[in-house]
Amino acid sequence: MATALMPPLCTVGYGLAHMKWDFVVGAFYLFSINSVFIAVSMVLVTVTGFLHLPHRNFIDRHVERRVKTALLVIVLATTIPSAYLAFGLVRAEVFRTNAKAFIKREFQFKHTSVVGLALAPESKTIEVTLTGDPIEQPALDVLKDRLANSRLAGASLVVHQGASQNVDVAQLKEGVLADLYRTNIDTLRERDVTILELRSRLDAHKRAGEVGGRETASVLRELRAQYPTLRKAMVGYGQALTSDDKPDAASGIPAGPGIAVVPFLSLTMSSALSRHERERLERWFKARVENQNASVTVNVVQKARDR
Repeated sequence: MATALMPPLCTVGYGLAHMKWDFVVGAFYLFSINSVFIAVSMVLVTVTGFLHLPHRNFIDRHVERRVKTALLVIVLATTIPSAYLAFGLVRAEVFRTNAKAFIKREFQFKHTSVVGLALAPESKTIEVTLTGDPIEQPALDVLKDRLANSRLAGASLVVHQGASQNVDVAQLKEGVLADLYRTNIDTLRERDVTILELRSRLDAHKRAGEVGGRETASVLRELRAQYPTLRKAMVGYGQALTSDDKPDAASGIPAGPGIAVVPFLSLTMSSALSRHERERLERWFKARVENQNASVTVNVVQKARDR
């Protein structure tokens, strides 16, 4: 039995030994804050009579005094540390915000870039890692004097540059990569947009070639076979005005506002088509070019009467 229980006990002991007790204590303190303030809120609601609950009094005044004193001590013991922690968090966040704004505003050099920034609100220390041309000490002294004007009075500025022994190589590499990413992200996005547009135009030209090469001859032969009165036919792509601002999804070309690129068929016939024939022709052409936005135009030219 002892041998069978040994692995679970070892596992539990290993887990307790490697547990992050600061997280455990913090979670328990947060739970205590919630419990105490929920109880205090309920007491206040009951005392003020908002819910019209029956009020109970202590028979023994000494017991009442001890209970109220204990409640007050619990509330103060919970409120004071939480208020102190909240004040510290706000102060640290204000320090970080002011420090980042100071670095962004003051460290604007033509041949020198900031590749690393470490902030320590507890000690009010600002560590900056630079790359490029080194900054002279008089210029650094001027920057340090400007800390007070940036709501950073009492803060210390530590600058690592050149061949400083305190430069973290890993942090320097990470900062350089981050700076390169920030400076080239706009160029990469523009390049991607250009590539996408060129691919769309290439696809549109391929589609146009399908309707403008052998495909056109095939379409014209089929039209001649179906409509003997056909005198002239034209097949191609054209730009059409639309009621929306969306680009044409069929051709893939990002057209301008209210413009779409669609296939068209223009016929000149010696006799008019019926409504049924006209609808059948449109359905056939849209299916033939695989585009539901295709346009069909039919013109009728009467033959001149013999005199």
